Amino acid sequence: MSERFDDQSRPANPEREDVSLSDSPVTNRKSPLLLMVTMVIVLIVIVVLFVVLG
Repeated sequence: MSERFDDQSRPANPEREDVSLSDSPVTNRKSPLLLMVTMVIVLIVIVVLFVVLG
């Protein structure tokens, strides 16, 4: 019983939930910027792959 109590009262679980909740609005705000950055990175990787393979 004591072990189960320790698992439930662990501070990591609520912290993780708080992090995920606080991350969602941040990612929503930066979603267009992150999309642009990821698209640019993907394009660069594709170009590099084509150059290396070509």
